Amino acid sequence: MDNWHSASVEINGTNIHYHRTGGPGPVLLLIHGFTDNGLCWSRVARQLEANYDILMLDSRGHGLSDKPEKGYSSNDLAADVAGVAEALNLGPLMILGHSVGAITAATVASKYPELVCGLMLEDPIWRNKEKGASKKSAATTKAIRQQIVIQQKLSAQQIEASGRKNCPTWNPDDFPAWVQAKQQVSPDVADTVSSIISNWQEVAAALQCPTLLITGDPEKDAVVSPAIVAEAQLIIPKMRHINLAHAGHNIRRESFQPYLSAVSQFMDSIIVI
Repeated sequence: MDNWHSASVEINGTNIHYHRTGGPGPVLLLIHGFTDNGLCWSRVARQLEANYDILMLDSRGHGLSDKPEKGYSSNDLAADVAGVAEALNLGPLMILGHSVGAITAATVASKYPELVCGLMLEDPIWRNKEKGASKKSAATTKAIRQQIVIQQKLSAQQIEASGRKNCPTWNPDDFPAWVQAKQQVSPDVADTVSSIISNWQEVAAALQCPTLLITGDPEKDAVVSPAIVAEAQLIIPKMRHINLAHAGHNIRRESFQPYLSAVSQFMDSIIVI
């Protein structure tokens, strides 16, 4: 970690911040989940940095990236990622995303296929659209915005204590970046919610690269259900799937070694030209 460096790239008037390990191998770009930041990937990066050149982005509105009032759709976030990749001359690269970050990763791979040679999705927000979804989305967006504002009135110690109480299986090393991320995030990122209720199938059908879908247990708050997995397998011809049943939505934090093994084996199987 001492050798990592950080910088920002201006993409369409927005500065996107990143940390980079500068390893000797292929490029691996990591996209964090909702209200996290790039350094929330630190445990994964430390395990993989000997073999990969790893970039951990702060998505707009998060971490040290700019925090515009608007521009939080999946397409906006994907354009930021593509812009960073092009500015740093990174492609083709492998992308690993978690949660909303997995939605962004899949959108990048579908809209900019020339940039991505391998895609890994950790419990993406893939649900089938329900009646009244737009109305529910508006209410959820408002509630999330309020939750962020309330949380940011707490001290770092209070945020960490709440996290440790709610996530007792996490490694202690996961908390410092997680706490920092909660203090950094803009309430405006709540607008992302309205863009993830659209049909995930449209993005999935456009995926051309090898894809790994990593899922957890819906009984433990994982998002992707077995029915969605079955549908995705029909839509994405190059998709592999692994289920880590002991984990919920935060799969890598709750089942770290099996997760790391699955990711490493998948990347080893991809020939980067």
